Amino acid sequence: MRKKSGKLFARREDREIFDWPLVSAVIPTYNYGHFVLEAIRSVQGQDYPRIELIIVDDGSSDQTREVLKGVKGIVYIYQKNQGLSAARNRGISVAAGEYVLFLDADDLIGRTSIRKRVEYLERNRDKSAVICRSACFRRSVYPEPIAALHREWRQPRSADLDLALHYFNVAPPHAFLIRKSAIKSASLYFDTGLRACEDYDFWLRLARETGVPGLIRSCWVYYRQHANSMSRSHVSQYRHDAELCRRLLTYGSFAAYWPNLVARTDADYLAAMLAASLRTARRLWHVDRSCFDDFVRGHVLAVQDRFLIAQAEAPVTDATDLYLSMARLTLYQMRSRDCSIDREIYCCVRDALAIRGSFFLRAVSSGRVINSPGLAMKLLKLDLHVVFVSVANGELSRFVGALSEEIRRAFTSLSRALTRRQ
Repeated sequence: MRKKSGKLFARREDREIFDWPLVSAVIPTYNYGHFVLEAIRSVQGQDYPRIELIIVDDGSSDQTREVLKGVKGIVYIYQKNQGLSAARNRGISVAAGEYVLFLDADDLIGRTSIRKRVEYLERNRDKSAVICRSACFRRSVYPEPIAALHREWRQPRSADLDLALHYFNVAPPHAFLIRKSAIKSASLYFDTGLRACEDYDFWLRLARETGVPGLIRSCWVYYRQHANSMSRSHVSQYRHDAELCRRLLTYGSFAAYWPNLVARTDADYLAAMLAASLRTARRLWHVDRSCFDDFVRGHVLAVQDRFLIAQAEAPVTDATDLYLSMARLTLYQMRSRDCSIDREIYCCVRDALAIRGSFFLRAVSSGRVINSPGLAMKLLKLDLHVVFVSVANGELSRFVGALSEEIRRAFTSLSRALTRRQ
């Protein structure tokens, strides 16, 4: 029996439950000798006592090997250059921990981030992974209590994480803490054929095989932005975004993967995918015109067709309002600002995207608490986008009809709330 400490877990019942499971932190590095020590120190500075630190040197030709010679308490593995995915896979193969963390050599983790994520997963045995908050930085980081001063990597609501995974990469790799048993049971490895978005591909397959990850907002990791980071290569990044969009469409029924979630339809997931595909298409237009044409005609129209079929079988729910509105806005920008798609394709996709009325009024009518001026302004800003696109498309009458219905629902909801209080 491993020794337990009253300092690690504050409550008595926590001290009885937890027994400090081993966490394997895998740090792949390639010519990042000037960054890797910071990443190692951020792991060694954790307030969690049992961490196995694995450094996979993917054939670095800089001073990485010399820098790491004097570092104690690490497992150092050198291999010929095979790419980031292969380096992470090597780390998975040697990791002995119950949990696995992937930390890129140029990134950092907050002091409490491992402990709090382990606590979450030990309490929530049905979750295969958990995601914490992520802050972007360039030179130095703020400590966790004031980490929100950084620009934050956008994190979806826990209830909408399954939809968000079909729209964008919800977090950087080190924001995830994963059960090693989940990786093993699903036979998961990073795709060595991908030179970008390999982490997004991994999270999608992990979620579909083992369930949607959990979310916590009490700890942080830090994502470094610099000139040599892989995500700064826009051409490669956007091409791989397109590849991930295509892969998603090859899956079967989406709703069937997570039957225990709140009611979702295939149309919900396809609405998020259509919004993501249009956003990716617009980005491709600016960097690779030939890839753009193939992607729009071969993929975007295919998503739109599947969306219409799925919607006829089971309509979208209110959870997809945001994705439908973002898709309409992106589509309008592609037609009017970029002049990147012809009118035939524009009208074909536009007609598939229903106008859903006001975000603000729908939040009121559904009983959602608008507890901050920031949230109210965000909802009203989205409403302005909807009005703008509706006017530009000559669909103002349809929007007014949807808006009047939302006003009626909002007044009904408010009157019921007042009646209950009386």
